[in-house]
Amino acid sequence: MEKFRWCFIGTGTLANNVAKQLLESGRHQIVSCYTRNFEKAKDFAGKYEFSKRTFSAMEQMLIPKLPSYYIIPQEVVDIAFPATSNMKAESINEYVIHSTEIKYLRPALGAELYGKLADYADLCEALKPALAFFVKCELIPSLSLSMSNGGIAVANPQYMSAATDKQRTLLYESELSKAHTLLEEVLVDIAQSGKYPEYRVSTAPHRKTYGGIIL
Repeated sequence: MEKFRWCFIGTGTLANNVAKQLLESGRHQIVSCYTRNFEKAKDFAGKYEFSKRTFSAMEQMLIPKLPSYYIIPQEVVDIAFPATSNMKAESINEYVIHSTEIKYLRPALGAELYGKLADYADLCEALKPALAFFVKCELIPSLSLSMSNGGIAVANPQYMSAATDKQRTLLYESELSKAHTLLEEVLVDIAQSGKYPEYRVSTAPHRKTYGGIIL
């Protein structure tokens, strides 16, 4: 009887436990795995002796392509923007997300835990609300601006008036405060749970306060 073929997305503890049980049954084989860490992918492949079977062109098209960041644009829209905002996921560049992670998550988590974040699916999920609001903050300065060969222009909404600089600043500060509050909640859980040995409490603050406003 032909064996059922498996592709693993992620190579953490859960993936290893499932892989062992599948192979022990004798009715399954693992043909591929996907993870952001190449060394972990090689280790996982060597541990479970992947099938040498090659994929057809159609199968290659069906293999999911993992993003190199921990939240996708649609999740940013769903979490951080109200349903009435008309914000489109297509307008959120993946490089904005990646740079936001580096700017906020890496200092807060520490380089070691940040480097292994892909192995902790539960932690990635817990960080998404904070990350979504951080991304929103990075987008606020340019939400109504467009660039062309003629320079930078301010969009002229048909049924709305453009926000003033003061209103933008207040919105930015409010959303950034939400993001930091959500991040602090996750950091407390990380410290108390003891589940993440790579985590080290940073002595360098990742929050700055000016005039009572959390930045």
